[in-house]
Amino acid sequence: GGLIAANHIRHKPSTEFTLPCFEIKETTFEKCDNIDYSRFKTKMSRVADTSEELNDKIRRCNAFNPNLAIDIHHNAAGGKGDGAEAFYHYKGGTSKTLAENALAEIVKIGQNSRGAKIKRDAFGRDYYAFIRNTNAPAVIMECAFLDNKTDLAIVDTKAEQEKMGLAIAKGILKTLGIAYKAEAAPLYKVQIGAYQKKSGAEEQLAKAKKAGFGN
Repeated sequence: GGLIAANHIRHKPSTEFTLPCFEIKETTFEKCDNIDYSRFKTKMSRVADTSEELNDKIRRCNAFNPNLAIDIHHNAAGGKGDGAEAFYHYKGGTSKTLAENALAEIVKIGQNSRGAKIKRDAFGRDYYAFIRNTNAPAVIMECAFLDNKTDLAIVDTKAEQEKMGLAIAKGILKTLGIAYKAEAAPLYKVQIGAYQKKSGAEEQLAKAKKAGFGN
């Protein structure tokens, strides 16, 4: 299955905070149980601080024909807003599932939730063209309010931005029904001898256990 992470930034200052979140690394999708990684194809709508027309982004997304589409943003509200929120298609379905799953993972890294929600225009359609005109189930994810000090602290370093991106990636995997495997702690082995006689090996093993090794 293919998916796309599409990004639309209206204000240049937010680019430095958003692109690292947007760069959902391929290694995230390699950490999956019982799946051929070659099945994953991801496409970013942009990889640098460049302008992007919304209609062009939607056209490219539909040409890519992904299973899921997610548009990652950061918010601003004159210092009065806080938390993450996700907008999904008013008919629900997979779009709603993706919004809820991604938001749940973001909450796990310490961000507040403003909820998964819909927004409709005067004609009853989805207000956001990205959700309305993208063929795949689509979500707009607002990760944080950059004019709120508490929110900003969640995404003000590259490590935190990558953590946000990983949370969104985990939400994507959950929506696709694919398990994510966390990296296991390294295991270090030490050999303390080689013996011709089994009794010698057993004696050394007993000494090692008494000293606290092998626990």
